[in-house]
Amino acid sequence: MNNRTMTDTAGRVAPKPPSRLARFTRNVGLLRESPVGMFGAALILFWVAMAALAPILPLYDPLEPLAPFQPMGAAAPDGGTFWLGTDHKGRDILSRVIWGSQRVLFWATLSTVVAYIVGMLMGTMAGDLGGWWD
Repeated sequence: MNNRTMTDTAGRVAPKPPSRLARFTRNVGLLRESPVGMFGAALILFWVAMAALAPILPLYDPLEPLAPFQPMGAAAPDGGTFWLGTDHKGRDILSRVIWGSQRVLFWATLSTVVAYIVGMLMGTMAGDLGGWWD
């Protein structure tokens, strides 16, 4: 097996590129310098955590009618609280938002991936073919 190291013209050994972990920690460090970036990251992490924890959180069934038109903070019939109230059919809004976040995160990720693929294909065709495609 050939075990060569990269050297420059002066014969010095080139430094090793940083590892993936080092690049990741450097990028997270850069994110900490931006308050808007930190807020966005916290918001995304919050909703991902809510979507992941939805099955174990003590939530009402999002499809079960409980008490129609209850305001925010109203007491539930079983002694709990409707933190975001209920809709016109009596379903707990907080439960519906948290359970719905699972679907939203899935479809948002899927649509972003599809948009990137279609955009790259169209951009490649426009760059290669020119003319009408461009």
